[in-house]
Amino acid sequence: MAFLASERAGHVNGQILGRTDHAFTLFQHPKQIAWMWRDGGWDPGGVADHFDQTLGQHLQQVGMVMPAGMDRPS
Repeated sequence: MAFLASERAGHVNGQILGRTDHAFTLFQHPKQIAWMWRDGGWDPGGVADHFDQTLGQHLQQVGMVMPAGMDRPS
């Protein structure tokens, strides 16, 4: 955090960073990959009825994946 708050990190802006034990991670920015649209908008039931077949198939796992050899011992 000290580095990110310093002038030396002035070029680091709008980024999503993660921290786990001895690793730092830079995450890719979100981008639109799917959408659902309905003339007149959506009500909760309509969203529930269409979500899985329209958007649900595009859900992605979240979290960090450690590089090979960086697994923590049990």
